[in-house]
Amino acid sequence: MQIRWKIRSIAVASALLFSVAAGAQETNKAIQRNGTYDVSRETVLQGTVVSFNAPSSAAPLVAHVVVQTASGTVDVNLGNAKLLKSAGIELTAGESVRIIGANIQGMDGSSVFAARILQKGSQSVALRSTKGFPLAAAVTPAQAQALRGVR
Repeated sequence: MQIRWKIRSIAVASALLFSVAAGAQETNKAIQRNGTYDVSRETVLQGTVVSFNAPSSAAPLVAHVVVQTASGTVDVNLGNAKLLKSAGIELTAGESVRIIGANIQGMDGSSVFAARILQKGSQSVALRSTKGFPLAAAVTPAQAQALRGVR
């Protein structure tokens, strides 16, 4: 029952997030129109981790990392922190990272750097699809068994 509620909550929150982002207006040419993700406008950030914030049980349920680059600090939306964990990637201050992503317009109209791929040393993990949709973490066999009855 609790898993069903979580799945429904995530689905509703995702739908709301994408509908609000799609209705936003462009405020800067470097920010992609209507909050949409365009792989042709991706950039690469290279820098040092200043801080990492994994989501708690309260909204927003996305992980963020602040990266110090040659141009300044950038707050990067990583999406689902469980993807980092399943890839065996931990982020701590002082580590070097390379992030492929794009600036999109956030729900409040500000610029958000949405990470699609995060690389740390020889490790890398995909965080978003090429359309910019956050990827979900793999379901464990126990979770799959629990979800079989969910409709």
